Amino acid sequence: MAAVGTVPEGTIPAFFAPQELRRVFAAGEVLFLADAARLEALGGDRLLRELVAGDRRRTPQALAEGAAVPAIGLEPGYYTVMARSTETEGAMALLSNIVFSAGFILGTASGELQLWSGDRVAPDRDAERGEAVDRRITVTPGWYRVTVVAGIRLDDEGEETREWVCCFLLEPSAAQPEPLGDMSKTLGLFGS
Repeated sequence: MAAVGTVPEGTIPAFFAPQELRRVFAAGEVLFLADAARLEALGGDRLLRELVAGDRRRTPQALAEGAAVPAIGLEPGYYTVMARSTETEGAMALLSNIVFSAGFILGTASGELQLWSGDRVAPDRDAERGEAVDRRITVTPGWYRVTVVAGIRLDDEGEETREWVCCFLLEPSAAQPEPLGDMSKTLGLFGS
């Protein structure tokens, strides 16, 4: 039996259906997609708080071990957050002002990923109802190469909407890929 937080290796994870989370507020100019069990094995909430606070001492370890993937430098505001497998990349929304950051890795032992905003570790609350908002993304357990893409959604006529999008594009891998993500690459839609 594998230890908690151990990512299965040797088989390529199955492709998963596209998923979207609407009205996710990117406070602190960052969103994190992470496997909670793996984060717990590396230091849990304390590690996530350090990442959210911008403490970069243990960030390289968390990124190198594929416990979390950051979307850094986002404009503060509401985003539609998408998770796509490379097989469902065609399901990607049409975007303008596209910026991306590649080379990150993510390993998930459970397949249950959680999205955190940069200003808090606690779950988001619905502003009108006050109840916790579910920010889970479900994928197949295993290893992934990850590219993070941000942009403004285009409508069917190619005109910009007011909807900001952040997409985590996951490419399945049979083993832990080499981490090449650049923490200095930001995803500011307007050149920030």
